[in-house]
Amino acid sequence: RVAMAHRWCLHRINLGLMATRREQAYVVFGGACVAAAAYWCYRLQSLKFSEDSFSVLSWNVLAREFTFFNREPPGCVRGHRNPHDRLESLQQTAARYSIVVDALCSRKPDAVLLQEVSAQFFDASVNPKALVLLERFDVAHQTNSAGPGTAVLLRKGGPLVPTGVVLSVGASEELTGGTSKSASAVLVRVKKARCWIISIHLTPQKYNATAVSNHLQMMAAAFSADLMATTLANSESVAATMAPPRIVLGGDLNAEPHEVAMLQRSFPFLGGLHRVVAPSHTGLSADFSVAETIDHIFLSPGLRLAEPVELEREPIGPYGPTPNDEVAPIIGASDHVWQSVKVVID
Repeated sequence: RVAMAHRWCLHRINLGLMATRREQAYVVFGGACVAAAAYWCYRLQSLKFSEDSFSVLSWNVLAREFTFFNREPPGCVRGHRNPHDRLESLQQTAARYSIVVDALCSRKPDAVLLQEVSAQFFDASVNPKALVLLERFDVAHQTNSAGPGTAVLLRKGGPLVPTGVVLSVGASEELTGGTSKSASAVLVRVKKARCWIISIHLTPQKYNATAVSNHLQMMAAAFSADLMATTLANSESVAATMAPPRIVLGGDLNAEPHEVAMLQRSFPFLGGLHRVVAPSHTGLSADFSVAETIDHIFLSPGLRLAEPVELEREPIGPYGPTPNDEVAPIIGASDHVWQSVKVVID
């Protein structure tokens, strides 16, 4: 009745008719009711999302150890140009890694999936903001700590509670195409559900299809129902009778969407997950000349997006233009951009 009277009074006023005191009161009171209803709908929706959702950010941060590929042309179109070493300078690394930490601390994702990350990234002598990062995030699991690999970070005080169950898959020169080509997996609890949070880095399918096949088969074996049941049953921190864990998998697959589609048809583990579609390119080719969409996030049944995928920006190389042979300035963190999703538990 209030809403109907509110609309009628507004109609009379718009026609230039004089409103009575009662009609004026209906206008004020009705407007307040509409505003209050909208506010509480927003609050209830926000409360639901805060209880049943979490955010995940995935990022290949370009390990310093791999920058020998990116010194100068023809290796890349715009390189670091360090005249003293084939690797970028420590000052350039410090600048890039600082940009990464600033972004993570600003975004505050509940889980961070990193690729091409090594122990140097968490070392304050190399990364000047490492301690700031470790104040806010726990390194829940990391593969290949001796060199670049994958890692999962969890925000301290966030909704994702580690169970103590972790898995490493790959990191083999012979089997997966390199020690950096690995997967780090952490089993977490979020409310009454369990979820595997997985960071993965695959070798390019077009260069070594056998390594990709090996890696995905190893993933299937590691997360098979029998092995997972045994692992969870032996864990004191997890109830083995709960529903199967959901999966969030993200990282650098070195594969364009059409290549990912072929992999999903060929490998049931990947095919059982839904690929989240990024709104634009996520990285650059090896020589930094072409934008590509090679970083992806996947969700298992029981999870869905709460909001559209966010990307940092269009990918650009981390090194800016420089005259002559001077060391290049840092204009970005990596040749990949971060992508972030907010996930709702169904």
